[in-house]
Amino acid sequence: AYYICRPAPASERAARKVRPPMHEYIRYLLFTVLSKATEEEVAMQLRKLPWAECEPYLIKCLLKVQKGKYNQVYLSATLTATLRKFHDSLAVHLADDLLSEIRYLLHFAGFTKQQRLLSLMKLLGELYNDLVVDAHVVFDTLYTLLSAGTERTGPLPDPPQDCFRIRVVCTLLDTCGQHFDHG
Repeated sequence: AYYICRPAPASERAARKVRPPMHEYIRYLLFTVLSKATEEEVAMQLRKLPWAECEPYLIKCLLKVQKGKYNQVYLSATLTATLRKFHDSLAVHLADDLLSEIRYLLHFAGFTKQQRLLSLMKLLGELYNDLVVDAHVVFDTLYTLLSAGTERTGPLPDPPQDCFRIRVVCTLLDTCGQHFDHG
């Protein structure tokens, strides 16, 4: 409470992370500029960047969907679908990293990472809606979520009274479930 009224001197505060200008520009485009109205402009600006240098950092930033608004996760998926037309490797690497992060968070993360997992599930559903990933990827993820605690997956990492996996399944189905009726 003391530091709320009287903040610590600047030397005691955590120093701001210093990033290269190209990384700062990518973060600016994704976290500040990207909106429904500026989506095409952001895609055009990202296409102008040196792709070999910027693709890994772009994927890293696209996976930080929890930093933005939850109801704007679809913009990251739509941007990925737009950029996929020019760079197929983006969609493959993003989907691979996304699934790896989801599996890691399911087995090793605690309560503090639940919002991140929900955001990543919404991103997976939006990537399916934008035809970046196939239905079998979504079904495999659902199977992994629902088969936790069986002989296939080993002991259940969650306590029996924890219903968070149900919430994760509902988030994924809320996002892309309407497309399963008619393919």
